[in-house]
Amino acid sequence: MTKILLALALLISVGAASAHAADLAPIRIGEINSYTALPLYTENYRKGWKLAVEEVNASGGINGRKIEVIDRDDLGKPEEAMRVAEELFLNEKINLLSGCMFGNVCGALGEFANKNKIPVMRWFGNPEYENKRESRYAFGLNSLFTTARAPALYVLEKHPDVTKWSSLAPNYVYGHQASEIFSAALKQYKPNTQWARTFWFPVGKLDAAATIGAIDRQQPDAVMNAGFGADITQLIRAGKNRDFDKGKIIVSLETGMPEYLDVIGAECPQGWIMTGYPRDTIDTPAHRAFVHAYEAKYGQKPGWMSLNGYDSYQLVFAALRKTPSLGAEDIVTALEGVSAETPIGTIKMRKADHFSTQGIWVGTSRVTNGKPELADWKYYGSDVMLIDESKVEK
Repeated sequence: MTKILLALALLISVGAASAHAADLAPIRIGEINSYTALPLYTENYRKGWKLAVEEVNASGGINGRKIEVIDRDDLGKPEEAMRVAEELFLNEKINLLSGCMFGNVCGALGEFANKNKIPVMRWFGNPEYENKRESRYAFGLNSLFTTARAPALYVLEKHPDVTKWSSLAPNYVYGHQASEIFSAALKQYKPNTQWARTFWFPVGKLDAAATIGAIDRQQPDAVMNAGFGADITQLIRAGKNRDFDKGKIIVSLETGMPEYLDVIGAECPQGWIMTGYPRDTIDTPAHRAFVHAYEAKYGQKPGWMSLNGYDSYQLVFAALRKTPSLGAEDIVTALEGVSAETPIGTIKMRKADHFSTQGIWVGTSRVTNGKPELADWKYYGSDVMLIDESKVEK
């Protein structure tokens, strides 16, 4: 009789514990991104984090709590990002913020997080800071100090004699910062580098033919492009008609991402140096598993932003697993120095500057049987591209 009573008591206690776990409030993440302003990138980013959330919830959530994401569109405008961040913070009672795509929006969310003392995990950290942490509450999966510096090193490794440069870039935060970091890296490692001129243009309004003509009159050895979206398509098509790459090296940031290569197709120029994501030639078990899971869910292969959305949430989940509470200060402390396993290996959130160690691939464009790809690529991890953490001021 005693054994029966003990068994019943055990069943009751287990049932109560299960019910308690089911009743735990979810962990709420406010996701803000430029879904209408930059759908080519943000839709893939959303698919990446949704896959990550689905996987972690299927495994029981984080410490018995499910992950719930409330996403909002910032329309590509900092003021809209601030408005919806406040709405999520006050009305939805989120535990942390995530997302952003445009540099000025990421900066605005960093300001909001610092003012309201809520952690934010952004696709990009604020590149105004390298030797000084932006704030206690702002984190970044990627850094322009890696993604704009790495192609400069690749060029110097492949073409050490290139000296005279021109560039074209969108006339807003990202374009200016990418150009400054790229040119500074060249001058650091090759002091006799000459910068003829940077041609600025409004986002989405590149006059490719006129800009190419102006650049050609400068007679540079090489050209750096920081344009993206529709602007890169215009540049490639106008460049092909005008032999833009004849006699010079072309470096094009982000153009080697599947999001662009899949659209450009056979029109992709041969031999341009690009930053990108060589999805089809990263042959590791973890990466193959990620591609398979993504294809099974969405019926298409992942893009660079799919990987970023997935990896960003892996860092968040790793921090949530070790935080003693869902208070903002505990989550921030857990994020600092946290490591996470991702499809491309272990990445870490640096404690000193709140940039992760995720890096970037740089390679050369090639078209084989009508299919573009990033060939002869090299991976540059942020753990070696960023300054030593001991040199970062808090």
